[in-house]
Amino acid sequence: MQLSSFSGFAAVFSSVTANLAAAFQGLAVNTTYYSRVRALNGSGLFTEFTDLYSTATLAVAPGQAASTFTEVTASDLVVNWSSGTAAAGFNPQGTSYSAQLSTAADFTGEIFETLAQSTSATVGGLLPGATYYARVKALNHQAIASGFALYGSTKTMDSAKPGFIPGTLAVADSLGQFLAPGAYTDTLTPAIRVTVQSAFAPGLAVTENPAQLALWHLNDGSGAAARDASNYGRDLELNNSPAWIAGKLGGALAFNGTNAYGVSPTLTPWRN
Repeated sequence: MQLSSFSGFAAVFSSVTANLAAAFQGLAVNTTYYSRVRALNGSGLFTEFTDLYSTATLAVAPGQAASTFTEVTASDLVVNWSSGTAAAGFNPQGTSYSAQLSTAADFTGEIFETLAQSTSATVGGLLPGATYYARVKALNHQAIASGFALYGSTKTMDSAKPGFIPGTLAVADSLGQFLAPGAYTDTLTPAIRVTVQSAFAPGLAVTENPAQLALWHLNDGSGAAARDASNYGRDLELNNSPAWIAGKLGGALAFNGTNAYGVSPTLTPWRN
């Protein structure tokens, strides 16, 4: 019987046996091997070869990289690993890997999975300021998985700026009338109204890549306006007396959810 990683059997592993099966050792990791067999009679004459099936050897579990987590942001990160270990062997180029992240150390929670054919993967859609645990497994050419290798944990960055809760902003025309986004047509003197504070305090920010248009920390503590900390001086004029209160991080503003709001008359119009 012969095995070869070449379909034309340019190089072979051979075994002579009187049995109906043969064992082979020293094969390469995650490599497809083709097989063929022929019979030998008592006079030393061979039959023609009969082609059998092809199969792939198993992949080995990935190893450790010099740095497991890189390019960590508030919403994504890169997880890195090596193709194997000196003890178990190394997976060849073209091996597929499944990289998984979870906020649960035992991976019982939500799983963020990325497939890759290299020894790194970018995983996105993560929560800011959350701890994620990583594990990676290798898949052979028949999609049979190795065991998982565990890679510890890391924490994503805290949110770089607040994220607006959907429905908390409205655009005003030049008369101060707030319109539904679909009906907005005035482009001359728009304003912004804040009805609910962002879920990611402190402050509210308005951005339009690549420039920041305004940044209100809402921690002034007193006054009829919230100071704009950006370079543009677009202070937020407060209407109907929202209350200055103590917040989670410094001061905060309490809007009553009905008629209290802030307006920045000079803010360039935009809508989602």
